Amino acid sequence: SRVLYRVLALPGDGEGYGGLIQRLQGLGLAPELTNEGAAVTGLVPLRSAVETARGLREQGVRTRLEREGGAAAFRVVRVGGYATAAEAEQVRAELAARGLEGFVVRER
Repeated sequence: SRVLYRVLALPGDGEGYGGLIQRLQGLGLAPELTNEGAAVTGLVPLRSAVETARGLREQGVRTRLEREGGAAAFRVVRVGGYATAAEAEQVRAELAARGLEGFVVRER
C-alpha cells in the first residue's frame, strides 16, 4: 500500500497561528488548522509533499511532513447471518476471545 503525507506549516519565531494562517493565505493557500500545525495539503505522495514543503521553505515558512496515520486498514470478514443481535454478539465475543477484534453490523 502507498504511504501518503500531509504538509504542515509551523509558526515562525514570535509568530502565532493567526499570523501564520494570514501569511499562508497571502501565498494563495487555504490552510486548515490542526492540532499538529496548519495543514497546507491533504494526503499526498511523498514527492508532492517534499516539493510543496521545499517551496514553502523558500518563502520562509517552517514546515514538517506528517505521515499518514499508520498502515491500519479495515478488512471485512463476513462470518455469517444470525437470527438475533444477541446471537451475533455471542459469536463476536467468541472471536474476540481468540484475539480477533470485530463488531456486529446489521445489514438491511
